[in-house]
Amino acid sequence: MAAKVALLTLVMIFLLAASLAYAKPCGFRATMTCRDLSINFTRATHKSHERLSMLAARFDVATGGSVSPQAPLRLDAGGATYDMTFSIGTLPQKLVALADTGSDLIWTKCGACLQCLPQGTPSYYPNKSSSFSKLPCSTLLCAVVASESLAVCGAGGAESYYRYSYVIVS
Repeated sequence: MAAKVALLTLVMIFLLAASLAYAKPCGFRATMTCRDLSINFTRATHKSHERLSMLAARFDVATGGSVSPQAPLRLDAGGATYDMTFSIGTLPQKLVALADTGSDLIWTKCGACLQCLPQGTPSYYPNKSSSFSKLPCSTLLCAVVASESLAVCGAGGAESYYRYSYVIVS
C-alpha cells in the first residue's frame, strides 16, 4: 500500500513539473525612466512653456471656455512622467511608451496608423510580428472591455475596437 502511495505521489509530482515546464510564461518587464532626470536647459525651457500652456487651458475651461473633443492627448500633465522601454511582438520590436499610471493601459505608437503624427520614437509594426492578431469579439478580454462600455465590435464580430478618452479635471 505504501508503495502505491509513493508511486502515485511521484507521478503527481512529475505531472505538475511537466505542466509547469510547458506553460506559457506570463508577465511583463520594462525599464522605466523618469523624463525629468535627464533634462537639459533647452528641454527645461520647453517643459516650462508646456506647463504654462496647460495651466492657461485649464484656466480657460474653469472660466467658461470649452474643451474640444478632438484635443490632442497631453503626454505631460505637469508632473513627473515616465517612459517605459520594452519589446513586443515576435521577433521583438523595441519600443518606448508612456507609462499611464491612471489606467491599466500601455500606450505606444503603431506604425500602421496612417493618420498619426510623426513623433520621432520607434513604432510598433503589427505586420512585422508573427504573434500579432486582431482580437475577435468572442474573446473574454473583449467581453471584459465591452462590460465597461469601451468596446465596439466590428462588422460580423470579426474584431473588437475600443475608444478610450481622457479629460483634464481641475
